[in-house]
Amino acid sequence: LEAREAALRAQQDAEADEARRRQQEEEARRRARPTVGDDASDEEVLAGIVRALEAQGRPMSDGAVLMDKEARGSVDGAGMSQAMDQLGWNLSAGRAARLCAAHAPDPHARLPNPDLTRLLEAAQVALKGPPRTKLDDACSDDAIFRALV
Repeated sequence: LEAREAALRAQQDAEADEARRRQQEEEARRRARPTVGDDASDEEVLAGIVRALEAQGRPMSDGAVLMDKEARGSVDGAGMSQAMDQLGWNLSAGRAARLCAAHAPDPHARLPNPDLTRLLEAAQVALKGPPRTKLDDACSDDAIFRALV
């Protein structure tokens, strides 16, 4: 009976050690991920979201869809933080909530999806510049001149 109890305790200890090891590995992975700091400006937060979406090959319109967990047509700080977590980035719910509150038209600090998409598209342009105009051999001289200016 004592041998059986000792074997059971040893198994439980081994399982607890394995759980601790997995938790430590997960914490190390989270610390190694890109992070948007709590002291980041709104522009830096939006740029981080743009980079996270681009790294996954997603358009900016997917940002609002990913972050709107309850399909309410708007995003809050918790949903934004969870979506960034899914995209492999760290963004605290508090910092995300401050971004939403700064740009939300309502007192509940929920940012409408179209507004968030516009903010992300503007941040993408700020990061990469305006979209390039593709010119072909048949375009006019005027079109070439506008593209160069």
